Amino acid sequence: MYLIPKSEIEIGNIRLWGENSGINSVEINTSVKDLSQSGKIVVPLNFKDKEGKKITDVIKVGDRVKIRLGYKEDIREEFRGYVSKIGAGVPLTIEVEDEWYPWKKANQINKSWKTATLREVLEYVFEGWRVECPEVSLTGGFVIQNASAYEVVKGLKESYGFATRIDE
Repeated sequence: MYLIPKSEIEIGNIRLWGENSGINSVEINTSVKDLSQSGKIVVPLNFKDKEGKKITDVIKVGDRVKIRLGYKEDIREEFRGYVSKIGAGVPLTIEVEDEWYPWKKANQINKSWKTATLREVLEYVFEGWRVECPEVSLTGGFVIQNASAYEVVKGLKESYGFATRIDE
């Protein structure tokens, strides 16, 4: 007995699934060492949706992406994020990034604290979001200079070794 791989991918309003989905390959890059996940979806350049529109006319950078993979009936969501780049080659490569994508594009932040805790910094950077973190003082004050929210968290990870994730 052998299992046949199964995939379902949603990109914006397009849903690719089944034997005629056109999917050549899917790659998801994830590591506890990296702050964000990324991936690639490869489909034929001439792939068309149900209405006959070319995929490159229907999808765009910033579209939401969901990737579900598995075997038989056991199919699970493995990735959720956004289209970050659409290739121009053959076959068509669609690059995707996880929920950090909009935070990389967010407004540049400038702020400084003489003394700060991790919570204070994160609540400032992610205003209106619920922040769960340990009560940790950041030594020597803290300065954010022309950085996106992603860059701030990446700097905290590199300087202090913190791990993080975003839950919708």
